[in-house]
Amino acid sequence: MNELKMKLKDLDRLLKMPVGPAREAKFAELYSWFESHKDVPEVRAAMPALLDQKIEETKEEIDNLRSQMGDIYELLPLKYIAESYFGKTKAWLYQRLNGYEIRGRHYSLNAEQKKIFNAACQDIGERIGSFCLA
Repeated sequence: MNELKMKLKDLDRLLKMPVGPAREAKFAELYSWFESHKDVPEVRAAMPALLDQKIEETKEEIDNLRSQMGDIYELLPLKYIAESYFGKTKAWLYQRLNGYEIRGRHYSLNAEQKKIFNAACQDIGERIGSFCLA
C-alpha cells in the first residue's frame, strides 16, 4: 500500500518538526487519515511497529546524551540552564535529559534544543573560566 508508506514518511517527518501551528495542522490531517483507515490490516500492523521504532530511537538518543555528558552532568547548574536559556523549569530539562515518559510519550531534546543546551554550557564555561577573585 503506497499511500500508507507515504503517510508513515509524513508522520516520521512530522515527529521531527518543532511544535507549532503548522505541525498541529498536519498532525490533525494525518490523524484523520489513520483514523479512517484503522480497520485496514496493513495500517493496523504498521502503527505498533512505528511506535516501537520511535521508542527505540528515543532510548538510543537518551543513552547517547548520557554517555556524552558523563560525570559533567553532576557539575551543570540544570536549574539555571533551564530557566535562563529555555525559560522552563529544572524538571522540564531533567525530564528531557533523562528521557522520562510524560503523558505516555518519551521526551528528549530536539536538534534546536541541543544547540541551545550546548551554547549554554559553552557560555557558562567561558564565564567560569574568566572569573577570578581579586
